[in-house]
Amino acid sequence: MSSSLYITYKAVGFWARKVWAIVFLEHLVYVVEDWVKQHEDDQNVAWLKDCLDTWESDLYYIDDGFHLDEDWSEKELEIILSLIDKSYPLLKKGSSEEMGEWEVEPVIELTCAIQSLLSGTYLESPREGWTKEKEAQHSAFIKSQSRINLKNDPGVRFLIFSLLLIGTCGFYLYYLVYKSLRENLVKEQDPKQEVIQDSSEQKTPSIEIISQGGFQFLRNATYSCGGVTNTIEEYQHEQTGMEFAMIPAGRFMMGSEEGRHNEKPVHEVEITPFFMAKYEVTQAIWQKFMETAPWQGWINIKEGNNYPATYVNWNNCQEFCQKTGLSLPSESQWEYACRAGTSSKYYFGDSESSLEDYAWYDKNASNIGETFSHEVGEKKTNAFGLHDMLGNVWEWSEDKYEKYNARTETDPIRTTGSLCVLRGGSWFDSADVLRATCRFSYLSGHCSANVGFRLSASKNAL
Repeated sequence: MSSSLYITYKAVGFWARKVWAIVFLEHLVYVVEDWVKQHEDDQNVAWLKDCLDTWESDLYYIDDGFHLDEDWSEKELEIILSLIDKSYPLLKKGSSEEMGEWEVEPVIELTCAIQSLLSGTYLESPREGWTKEKEAQHSAFIKSQSRINLKNDPGVRFLIFSLLLIGTCGFYLYYLVYKSLRENLVKEQDPKQEVIQDSSEQKTPSIEIISQGGFQFLRNATYSCGGVTNTIEEYQHEQTGMEFAMIPAGRFMMGSEEGRHNEKPVHEVEITPFFMAKYEVTQAIWQKFMETAPWQGWINIKEGNNYPATYVNWNNCQEFCQKTGLSLPSESQWEYACRAGTSSKYYFGDSESSLEDYAWYDKNASNIGETFSHEVGEKKTNAFGLHDMLGNVWEWSEDKYEKYNARTETDPIRTTGSLCVLRGGSWFDSADVLRATCRFSYLSGHCSANVGFRLSASKNAL
C-alpha cells in the first residue's frame, strides 16, 4: 500500500512541476526586472540584462518538469535565488500597485522550486528569513541528497501507462453504450425511422464549412482615434451574423523597444487586407454553433447574450473556427488591427488618463468589485472601428509563441512551440498590460474567466 502511495505521489509531483515550470517564467522575469530597477549599481545588473532572454528560452521550452537546460550552472541558479530573496519583500510591499497577492505567492513557490533543483529533493516550502549561517547549513544538507529522476522511474512510467490504458478502454466502452442506447431510443420513437449513424461514420459533415463567400457588404464608415482617421468597409458574416471590418493593407513596426523583453526587437511587418470582427465572440454566438456553455458554474462570470464567451481554450476556438469557416487572427494581424495606424502605447495615445473610455481593466472593473467581463461594444472604438481590442478579455491569436526576429516579414504566422499567444489584456489587468504591443502566452488548453477570442478571415473569403 505504501509503495502505491509513493508512486502516486511521484507521478502527481512530476506533472505538477511540469505545469508550474511554465507559470514560473513570468514571475521570474517580474522578479529580475524589479530587482534590476532597484539595484542599478549592483555588479550583476549588466549580466542579468544580457541573460533575460536566455532564461526565458530555457524555461519556455522546458518539457520535463524542472530539469532545466544543461547550460544553467549551479552558480546561475544560486544568483536567481539571491535575487528572489532580495526582491520578494519589495514585491510583497508593492503588491497592491504592481502585482496581486496571487502573483506574489508563486514567487515563494519559485524559490522552493529552484532550491529543489539544487538539492535534487522536492521541498514543500522555501526558507524565508534565513541567516547566512542557516543558508550554509542548508546548502551542506542539500548537497548530500541524491536527485530523484522521475523521467526514468519505471514505477512512474507504469502508472502513467496504466492510467492511459484504463482511460482509453473506459471511453470506448462509454461510446459503445451511448451508441446502443441512442439507437434503441430512435427505434422506440419510430420503428420505421432509419437509425442515424454517428457523425464520425457519416460521409459528409453535419455542419457545412464555408471556404468561400459568406460576407455581405453593409456600409462605409469613418472612425477617428489617436490622431488617425480611417474610412472602413464593414461587412456582415452571413453564417454567424457578426459584423466585420475590412482591414486595409499596410506596413507597420511591430513590437516596442520600451516594452518588456519579449516585445523586442522592433521589426517591420507587411500586412495584406483581411477581415477582423468588430466585437469579441459573445456567449450567444458561441452557443449557437457549439451548443455548450463552458463558462457556466464558474466564478467571475456574468451570463447574457452580449457578454464575451469565456473559459474557452485555444483548441476550443479552433473547433469554432472550423464550424464557421473563420479563423483566429495572427499575432501580427492582431497588433496591426489594434494600432489602426497609430504608433503610440495605446491606440488613442500614450497617456493612461483616457484608458477608462476605451477599455475595461483593473481600475474600472476588478479594483471596484466588478470581477467579470463586460458586455462587448460598450467602450469607444479605435480608428478601424474595432471595440474592446484592449481590456475586457484576453484574445487568443493563431500563432504559437516565439521570440521576435529583426527581419522584415509579410503576414507572418509562427507555428512552432508549445505555447499559444494571448493579446490585449483583460478586466483583471493593469494599464501597463493593456499596451498594444504587450504579449502573453499560455498552453493551448488554458481557459479562465478573463480569456476569450475574436475572429478574422482572409479577404479571399469575399
